[in-house]
Amino acid sequence: MNQCFPKLQGVEFSRIHFTLEFSEEFSLSLESMLCMRTGLRNAGRHLARLECCIDSSGGQSPAELFEPPLPVDPVAVRLFQKPSPFFAFQPSNDLPLKISAGGLFEISATFWGKGIQQIGQFAQTLQGMGNSGFKGDRGYFELMEMESEDLSGNRFSIWSEGSHFNRLTPAVNSVNTWLEEHGHRDTSLGLRFLTPARLISQGKPLFQPSFARIFPFVLRRVTSMLYHSCYLELDIDFKQLIELAGQAREKTNRLVWEDCKAAGGRKELGGFVNEIEVEGDGLEKLSYFLDIGALMNIGKGAAYGAGCYQVVES
Repeated sequence: MNQCFPKLQGVEFSRIHFTLEFSEEFSLSLESMLCMRTGLRNAGRHLARLECCIDSSGGQSPAELFEPPLPVDPVAVRLFQKPSPFFAFQPSNDLPLKISAGGLFEISATFWGKGIQQIGQFAQTLQGMGNSGFKGDRGYFELMEMESEDLSGNRFSIWSEGSHFNRLTPAVNSVNTWLEEHGHRDTSLGLRFLTPARLISQGKPLFQPSFARIFPFVLRRVTSMLYHSCYLELDIDFKQLIELAGQAREKTNRLVWEDCKAAGGRKELGGFVNEIEVEGDGLEKLSYFLDIGALMNIGKGAAYGAGCYQVVES
């Protein structure tokens, strides 16, 4: 690994694939995926009232899965973003999709640091959400299986229907090792946004994004997630990194705004999609943040799949 990168000892993640079986015909849209927060929170509250949620995460309540508490350190409160859930969905490229009764659908997510111990609680909450429907009173499903994926892409089952959630043994992957095998070190790369990235600057969405304006969001997302979920405060020069991003040259910028609203039009989900390509010698010092950010998503609703992007060779 290039020595200019900060040390990431102890930073770990688990990639989990949840297989759902739908009990009725259901049209699943990207908007439905991006709005799963409401259904999961409601299911978590219901489990808490029943006092039947497993305690696999060190005494944390189901509510803390989706709204982690603020750190006790007042300096950290000022330095880092408000903690978001310690997971991030990677939405399927097949959406929208019409699923028949008995049809299967897979949801994939990456769990970070403390979030790895929350996988059991999350799975039980997802199972509870199936009893209420994916959206409103539509799209009832059962959680059928959970698979874990290692750094080589090998998948193995860690849970199946009827089993307990409190003895899960997922693959725990080192970020250092992942970067050595999958990181980008070129002086030219692209960011391909697969789902709308809704970045808020001075209270307004960023409608005309450039690489220089996108990178600070990636940097804040990565450093905040690592601090809150992995207890790691990176010793880096934020100002220098942001200046390097400003020096990168845009080869192409095909990012466009895509309007997107939740059912009923009450919640704005729109953001920019498509691809931007940049080049510059300074990218070597930025690429590791971009690579990790691709596992976390960025912007509003990042935990639920918004702002999902890939780093691609340019």
